[in-house]
Amino acid sequence: MAVKDWSTTAASNAAIDGINIAEGCPPSNINNAIRALMASVVEGDFGSGTVHFDNITESTADAGVTIEAVLLKDGGITVGSVTASGVVGAAETSFVLIPVGTTAQRGSPSDGALRRNSTDSRLEYYDGSAWNQLQGYDADTLFADTSDTLTVGFNATEHDAGTQTTGTFTPDPADGNFQKAVNGGAHTLAPPGSTCSICIQYTNNASAGAITTSGFTQTTGDTISTTDGDDFLFFVTRNNSFSHLHVVALQ
Repeated sequence: MAVKDWSTTAASNAAIDGINIAEGCPPSNINNAIRALMASVVEGDFGSGTVHFDNITESTADAGVTIEAVLLKDGGITVGSVTASGVVGAAETSFVLIPVGTTAQRGSPSDGALRRNSTDSRLEYYDGSAWNQLQGYDADTLFADTSDTLTVGFNATEHDAGTQTTGTFTPDPADGNFQKAVNGGAHTLAPPGSTCSICIQYTNNASAGAITTSGFTQTTGDTISTTDGDDFLFFVTRNNSFSHLHVVALQ
């Protein structure tokens, strides 16, 4: 009989490993039962089920609890809540196993929860309202606050700014440095609000109207037609308070 098979009701525990310890049993049975109990504890014989350790709290700052090893036989251990005010450590050659599960198995835990997402093959943590991925260090990763040199090219997907029919179109660098738009009616093109360079591929449709510019320091290049099917590349640059639009007709 394993530890997990014992009852929380004292009177119901009448045997240990088949040794009778009921009231009136031979005195030798008590000796043998204690020895059997000690062996079970040392061996970590918790049986084939799951042992639950609920709300284990260490509130004394200077105290500590050392767990040298946990032996799982056929089952597992479920820890309900562990609170430590000191330092929880492990041997240099040991390791900590964190939960592993799919995105669908995330649940909504407490702030600071850590797990490995087997769907994305990434470590992630919970900030109290959402799951966030932990980004490992990569020497080839570009950082916004660290200068670097690109030694290779890159591919980009153009942002579709849609059909411009009226009003003012102000391209936003947050949408990407390569964009496309359709001239579907008379409208105004204005420079971006921050330092950037954007290339916009413009196409006229049957309703194309005159494109006027507003706010550019300089505008150069070809004339912008309103002919259906005509295509253009608009090279937009802003630096500090200066801006430039250069138009290239593609027909």
